[in-house]
Amino acid sequence: MKIRKKEIVDHVSNLNVRLTEINKELNTTEELFQPEIDKDAEYPENFFEIQDTDLDEFKKRKEEEAKKKKGGSTKSPSKKDKGKKEEEEVNEEEDQDAEDALKTERSVDIIEKRCIARKNAKVQQTDQDQEYLNIQQIELVYEKE
Repeated sequence: MKIRKKEIVDHVSNLNVRLTEINKELNTTEELFQPEIDKDAEYPENFFEIQDTDLDEFKKRKEEEAKKKKGGSTKSPSKKDKGKKEEEEVNEEEDQDAEDALKTERSVDIIEKRCIARKNAKVQQTDQDQEYLNIQQIELVYEKE
């Protein structure tokens, strides 16, 4: 459906180019309708796509928030010291954010996030699971002997 709509938009645009040429030859001015595809409405799945510009804006906002939090100092350092301190703070925050992200990535269990564990839930075993456990028991018995 989206492909067909794109084809129609392209076709109408080509027709408008030809109509504009004809209007110039006839010395008439007529405003032609230019169809457009609303990407937000037509492609809602693109809402979750993140671009580099989005990341840059996010970093700038984080830096501004950090500056606002740190901005309440009573001492007024020189410009060089202030610039170095700000760079160090930003670097420390980025390092801390990266470490926090790694910790959360390691500690998140996808299965637990999908469903909440029930109280008194019993593990369901299939025949294959039971057979595998029997094989393990047999192997353990022969290893002891």
